[in-house]
Amino acid sequence: MKFSNHLLLLLVLVLSMFPSNSYSYSYDKSWYENPIRDHYYEINNKEQYEGLIQLINVDLVSFKNDTISITNDLSLANLESLNQFDGVLLGNSHTISDLTSPLIKTIENTGVVDAFEFDTSCSVSGGDKAGMVCGECNGIIKNCVNFGAVSNVFSEGHAFAGGICAVLQSGTILN
Repeated sequence: MKFSNHLLLLLVLVLSMFPSNSYSYSYDKSWYENPIRDHYYEINNKEQYEGLIQLINVDLVSFKNDTISITNDLSLANLESLNQFDGVLLGNSHTISDLTSPLIKTIENTGVVDAFEFDTSCSVSGGDKAGMVCGECNGIIKNCVNFGAVSNVFSEGHAFAGGICAVLQSGTILN
């Protein structure tokens, strides 16, 4: 028993010497706690966008009947996708750069994503559904422009890739 405890302690010490590959979020949810007006929020930097990821992916907050407005260009390097989105996300023609995974995995039937531009630094790949805006759309995507690259490296079963959306289910894409 004593030997196994020492072995476990040694393993923990050795592993702590190696840097972690996980990204440490420095999210800001103050924009959510202090809305501009009822059901209307503004995000103006990467930390606030990370707060949106935290609210949706971890806290499981729904934004149905809410509008989130992006007020600046954003570099979204090293960020994960929103798992799903069911509100209105206004890009206001701001540019997204350095994106490496879809902005949103699934846009729900009440979801709207409007007026984003993805620049050439964006390069989305992987998974079974790779698209710059989303992997799957059941809602509405409009006025989005992609200058980045999208590829799919999924090796088993069906794999889908699209410049804006990989799989358009019951949704609509408008320009």
